[in-house]
Amino acid sequence: MAALNQNFDVARALLEHGADVDVTFLKVLHGMRGEETCAVTMLVEILAEHTMRTLESLRFLFRKLKGGPNERPSFIVDQNSKISILHVLAGGELFTEIAQITPSILNLSLDTYSENSCISCRH
Repeated sequence: MAALNQNFDVARALLEHGADVDVTFLKVLHGMRGEETCAVTMLVEILAEHTMRTLESLRFLFRKLKGGPNERPSFIVDQNSKISILHVLAGGELFTEIAQITPSILNLSLDTYSENSCISCRH
């Protein structure tokens, strides 16, 4: 929540004291099969909005801002369904509605997770 709300000082302190950037929580998602309850990481929550705040939160988490996590968050945001950050971005309804920020979010994500195994990840 600290990273989501851009309270980076609190986020940094939590991380320094062992907070897990990949901790999962239950979230109801609306998918092709209707509503599903999934265990997802905080990246799903951050990616739910496509704003400049989203971009700054991701920069912090991807260590593009000073004091970000020592390790980047997991590429897979839903371990059970093997949904990746790119799946979330590709399926996002906001992609066309807020097109001015989404390419920046996508480019930052592709830059951070540029390995072939990530780009070619299947679901």
